[in-house]
Parts: sequence; structure tokens; C-alpha cells
Amino acid sequence: ESEALCLPYSAGQLRIGSINLWNDYEKIIIALAKEKQEIIVNYQHGGEYGILKSKIHANIVELCMGVFVTWGWSYSGGKTSIIPLPSPFHSMVFNKHSPKNNRIIIVGSGFRLLVKRLHWWSRSDMPKKYYNTVFEFIENLDERVRESSIYRPYNRWSDDVDGRSIVKKRFPKLEMLDEDFHGAMLSCGLVVFYSYGTAMSHSMAANVPTVIYKLPNMPAPREEARPLFESLERCGIIHNDPISAAAHINRIWPNVQEW
Repeated sequence: ESEALCLPYSAGQLRIGSINLWNDYEKIIIALAKEKQEIIVNYQHGGEYGILKSKIHANIVELCMGVFVTWGWSYSGGKTSIIPLPSPFHSMVFNKHSPKNNRIIIVGSGFRLLVKRLHWWSRSDMPKKYYNTVFEFIENLDERVRESSIYRPYNRWSDDVDGRSIVKKRFPKLEMLDEDFHGAMLSCGLVVFYSYGTAMSHSMAANVPTVIYKLPNMPAPREEARPLFESLERCGIIHNDPISAAAHINRIWPNVQEW
């Protein structure tokens, strides 16, 4: 805090940037800037914003700052001015899917053992439930489909659960994706997600064939987004359980483009 107090602040000045909610020093700077009546302009940096009805840290921090720039969505209510703008990254990958192989990328999740903020998965049994769901999905894939699948582990921090080892122990023959994920996604045959996260929105923007199976107790979509998600359910993109998602892939594989 003493270092943050030494920084210059000016009433009416724009302070633009996304808040790193894992960084206490950065949060102190934002709090002091708010006290000094600076205008905080925050921007969306993940895919669940505007989608999930319950986005805890967004509701209690980011959407209470003054101005929030989104990836194109808006809704009424709250203390923040919502400014919908096109996402630069989505614009860059828009309709860029060009299949060069028949790989099915199963995207893994990251679970931090030491969560320092409120989050919908901050429950002691959530990692176990998640991996049981992953196992159920993979086990219900036909052998020919499983042979075309590759798992993308999510390990970014030292206190993340070691998903690679957990999945590899259960499915020793399953390949792991270590290369650039976005490049692999743009050339794969199909990508599978467990939630409505950031990578899902990138996949949809790039027009990559996508299947999503929802995790247990996952928050529902916002009312404004519900009609869009009901359409995705009807056409087989979103499934309520891993068995349904696996059965759908078994039906359409390898003729995904016909689907």
C-alpha cells in the first residue's frame, strides 16, 4: 500500500485496463484511484461475462467501477456504464477455421488449490466432480472417436491441480496437446469444452465445430442470453451431461462438416 500511495492520481483522469483480481497490489492501486475520483475504465477479459447469470467477481468488483467495455453485449441495471465494442481477438480469428486434420481437442480446466477470491467453483469437491465428468465423457466415446481425440491440459499456475497426470493415469493412450492451442483449434476437426468460457467464444467466432457439456451445478445463462443458448442446445452444440455430448459426437464423427 505504501508503494501504491506514492503513485500519481488525478481526479477526472481515465485509468484504463483490466483488473487482475489475483494481484493485491493492483487492487490497492484501483481502490486509491477510485478514492481520488479517477474514472475507471475496465474491459472484458474472459468469455463468461454477459453469459452466466452469476459472475461473482464481476458483479462485486468490475461492474461497480464506472465504465466497462464488453465484447459486444450490453444489459440494463447496475452502477456501471456498459460500452459494447467488437472484440479485437474475435475479429482476428473470425471464420478462420480451416480443418487440416481429424483431431478432436478435449479442452481441460484449471483448478487452483489456493483460491484467493470468490468463484463459482470454489468448493472442495469441485475438482473431483469435474474429473469424474471428464472421465464419463471420454469413456462414452466410441473407440474410433477416442483414437482421434487429444486432451488439452490447463496448467498455468504452480498451485493448479495437475490435470495432465490425472487424465493420463486414467487414459494412458490419450495424447496430450502441448502445442499452441489457438493454432491447433483453427485446424482441428472438432473442439469440446466443459463450460461457456473464453476459449469457447473464440471457437464459436472462428466457426470451429464445437460441442459443450455442462459441468454439474454450473450457473445458468443470463436471461438476455438464454434464447441464444436454447438454440445451441437444439442444434447439438450444448449438452446437459457428458453422456449426451459423447453420443452426439459418436453420431456425427467423422462427418462433422455435414453436421
